Amino acid sequence: MQGVLASTWFDVGVDVVFVASVAVIAPDSAQSRKLYVDALGLPLAAAEGSEYWHTEELAGTRHFAIWPLREAAQACFGQPEWPAHLSVPQASIEFELADAEAVSAAAGELEDRGFALLHAPREEQWGQTVARLLTAEGLIIGISSPPRCTSTTDASNHGQPARQGIPMRARVVPCLLRSATRSARRSRAIRTSWSRSAPARCRR
Repeated sequence: MQGVLASTWFDVGVDVVFVASVAVIAPDSAQSRKLYVDALGLPLAAAEGSEYWHTEELAGTRHFAIWPLREAAQACFGQPEWPAHLSVPQASIEFELADAEAVSAAAGELEDRGFALLHAPREEQWGQTVARLLTAEGLIIGISSPPRCTSTTDASNHGQPARQGIPMRARVVPCLLRSATRSARRSRAIRTSWSRSAPARCRR
């Protein structure tokens, strides 16, 4: 069994760097806020005129949000209605990969394994490449690259990218900080792996 698991693990072609965001997909955003904001007291906020309530100050996650279903539909299909032939998604999880080339390769890998994409990899206005699929559990899974280290926000739209319906995680954290964080995480992962595998006498 261990041999089978090892073979399966190393056969995977997608190299996920970290979980970039988690979002509840809400047909009724106001109703969802009664639970997540009013009852649970999560520090979610949205720009004026936006229904995308989110935070990057909740310990244990980089980005947590309430994503209106109509905005999820707009992000995936360019229309405010979710297609009737698809299951209505319950939540979204976005995995960040190393770069745009990794996203394209991962999308091809997923399709080769029989997973249908909601849309092919594409570059958003703020320089982030993303592809999405819908799982059997009702989750939108996004695979994305880091955004470019340039400002592509619209000042007249409260600093948000001009395109609506996309999780705004990418615009909040400066690119250089994100890059440093990824490097630090990789270093910690390498040190942790060595610490667990090295004999005790080598760790003294």
